[in-house]
Amino acid sequence: MNKFILIVFVLLLGSCKNIHERKLIGLYTIDNVAFQNNSILHSLGANMIKFSKDGTCDLPKIRLDESLNTEENYGTWCIDRQDTTIIINSEHTVLSGKFNLSFKKDHNNKLLQIVLKNEDLHMTASKMLQNFDLNKNNW
Repeated sequence: MNKFILIVFVLLLGSCKNIHERKLIGLYTIDNVAFQNNSILHSLGANMIKFSKDGTCDLPKIRLDESLNTEENYGTWCIDRQDTTIIINSEHTVLSGKFNLSFKKDHNNKLLQIVLKNEDLHMTASKMLQNFDLNKNNW
């Protein structure tokens, strides 16, 4: 009986992440990104961003001037359950702060996507290694 209670507790604890957090976790290819209304896609050191289960994220280096920035390219993230915004905490100039988060489906290319937006940034990214046909109803 004690083992059963322990298993139920572990399952409940693991399911505490809300649906948006579970959907967000993964590796994404950045399709479009504009900072202060200027495209910076070609300024990225790599066009990938990763959100991990442990609340950390790997962010791309961005070339905003003559040299690649030396800012840390990692941070932490959490989703505000009240208004479906994501908060990224990092030393990164561009990818730090509070962003509106939305999920969308690209039916033409069969891609699951996220959109991050705030006053300065608009980014669309496609989830990698995700089966569109199996996940299109849960996105």
